Amino acid sequence: MRSSVAVIGISLACVWGCAHHYGGSPGPEAPLNPPLAAEPAPQEPRPLVNEAPPAPAPPGVSTMDISVGKAVSQLLKEDEELSGVSGNVEAGVEHGVVTLRGNVPSEHDRIEMVERISKLPGVARVEDKLRVTGEQ
Repeated sequence: MRSSVAVIGISLACVWGCAHHYGGSPGPEAPLNPPLAAEPAPQEPRPLVNEAPPAPAPPGVSTMDISVGKAVSQLLKEDEELSGVSGNVEAGVEHGVVTLRGNVPSEHDRIEMVERISKLPGVARVEDKLRVTGEQ
């Protein structure tokens, strides 16, 4: 509160002091308080960005395995053909070897999943431990 009073006091002193210094007091056409500076135009809100660096890989896990794991996960979740049949599938990665475990509805789905994952960058091979639970 004290700083606000000081700022107001300085502003009024400047108006009165400047007018007196330049030959008189402000007339009736001059305002007692100078106009406030125009507020800056509102800016577009910036989206929040997580700028924290990625967490380091856990001990014994290579950054390549993490990259392969992310690529496999993205493929299984976002691919139109695989996303509908990969809900009961788990994938693990160790030294570039992707191990698939779980259930798929058909032999075609099992083969397609293994072939597509084996073509991802960084995949050395795919260990297929999937079970076919029934043809669709």
